[in-house]
Amino acid sequence: MVTKGTKEWATKNINFCLGCSNDCLYCYAKAMAHRYGRKNRDDWQNMELRPEIGKRIFRKAKGWIMSPSSHDITLENIDLSIQVFKNILAAGNNLLIVTKPDDNWIRYLLRSLFMYEEQILFRFTITTLDDSSRYYWEPGAPSIKSRIEALELTYDLGFKTSISVEPFLDDTIVNVVKRVHPYVTGDIWVGPMNMIHVPKELHADIEPADLYSPENLLKIKQEIDSLGFNNIKYKDHFLNKIKEESN
Repeated sequence: MVTKGTKEWATKNINFCLGCSNDCLYCYAKAMAHRYGRKNRDDWQNMELRPEIGKRIFRKAKGWIMSPSSHDITLENIDLSIQVFKNILAAGNNLLIVTKPDDNWIRYLLRSLFMYEEQILFRFTITTLDDSSRYYWEPGAPSIKSRIEALELTYDLGFKTSISVEPFLDDTIVNVVKRVHPYVTGDIWVGPMNMIHVPKELHADIEPADLYSPENLLKIKQEIDSLGFNNIKYKDHFLNKIKEESN
C-alpha cells in the first residue's frame, strides 16, 4: 500500500489559517485552494487567521498530529499557533510541528512549549543551501541561515528534531543533508518537487529533464546513501519515479 502526502508523517492534520505569507511557488495548498475557489492564488500570501481553532478542545488521538500542514508559523500567527499547540498537547497527543522556522519567533515558541518537550517533534523544512534558490521558490519564507540557526537552537535545547528536504530545489541537496545531520535526532526526509502543483508557466525554470529526472534521482539517492546515515527517508514519489525508470 502506498502512503501519500502528509499521511507518511501523521494520522491527522490541524490548520488554523487560510493562506500563507511564505507564498511558495510550488505550494500544494495554494494550488488546491485556487482550484476549488477557497482562495485565489494571487491572494494566497494574505493569511487569514481562524481564531476559533484556538478555542477548540482536542481529544487524545492515535498516532501523531501534524500542525500546520497547509500554511506556516509566522510572527502574524505565532500566538494563535502556541494556543492551538498547547490545546493539542494538553490532551496528551504527540505533535509534529512542521515549519520553515524563523529566528524572529523560534525562541518564543520553544520557551512556550518547553513543558511539553517529550510530546513534540519539530520537522524543519530546509530545501537548499543557496538562498537565491530559496528566494525564487519561497519568496516570503525565512532565509536558509535563519532556518539552520533555528535547527541548531532547537537541538541544543533538547527538543526532538527532524528535517524535510522536500522539495529539494537544486543540486545542493547532498550538502543540505550533510549540513543538518549533526542536529537531527529523528529522520531526514527527501523528496522532489511535485510538478502538478506548480503553475505551468514556471515549468521551464525547474529543468525537470535534469534535476528531477529518474536518472538524477537515482544518482542523488546513491550519493546520499553513500554517506552512511541511517536516518534518511525518501518520500514515496521520489522512490516511485526511480521505479518507473527501471520497469
